[in-house]
Amino acid sequence: SSDLNTLFAFSFDSGTTWKAYSDNRWVTLSEETSGMNRESVMSVGTDAWNEQLTDRQYKIRFALREGGFVNRITVHYLN
Repeated sequence: SSDLNTLFAFSFDSGTTWKAYSDNRWVTLSEETSGMNRESVMSVGTDAWNEQLTDRQYKIRFALREGGFVNRITVHYLN
């Protein structure tokens, strides 16, 4: 679980680029502390994930703002 101020980003190329899902598309982030909040991550649809997960591997980055926290990250997979 995390607070609403923590920002998450995802890399589908071993950390070379970091992305967030915005306006129905994946966008590459230029700042190391940018990303999307937990609610935005949870709203990304299955098709959007499948579009990026071509090699079935990804990395998760999270940026903690002042007072921010992450206790755990839980990923639910659809099989």
